[in-house]
Amino acid sequence: MEHTSAWRKTVLTRDGFLCQVCGNPDGVEAHHIIPKYLCPDFTLSPTNGITLCSEHHHCFHARHFTKIGAKRGRTPYGYKREDGGFAEIPSEINTINRIQRLWSEGYSHRAIAHLLDNEGIPAKLGGKWNKSSIHNITGTRSQPMEGRRWKTAQTL
Repeated sequence: MEHTSAWRKTVLTRDGFLCQVCGNPDGVEAHHIIPKYLCPDFTLSPTNGITLCSEHHHCFHARHFTKIGAKRGRTPYGYKREDGGFAEIPSEINTINRIQRLWSEGYSHRAIAHLLDNEGIPAKLGGKWNKSSIHNITGTRSQPMEGRRWKTAQTL
């Protein structure tokens, strides 16, 4: 229980105690991106967490299998399938952390995708990045929150 509380605090702090979908600070909860029962080894990994308001947390659980590809479809960026669960890919986890940092600094999904492509960092299937791929990692809308100004690819 104590470890779970530390994980929760780490995820909430990293995300600024704001829902990463709508920016709402009320009733936020730390959510496991890959469900605990699918990959117990990553239960306490902060890279497997995202801050959501209670409304979006409920919505995510209602559709998480198709959203993150856990039950069918693609394996989430940062992970590979292994022994019936998921295993982290360290280089992709580093890219995820960088994407989240750039997003929190105000860069748009499109600008982040452009930067990764220019640096030759491949997307999950080896192709180019797009704003939807970045959205799937940040778990946030591509529209700026009120008062937020985007940094562009030229300012990277």
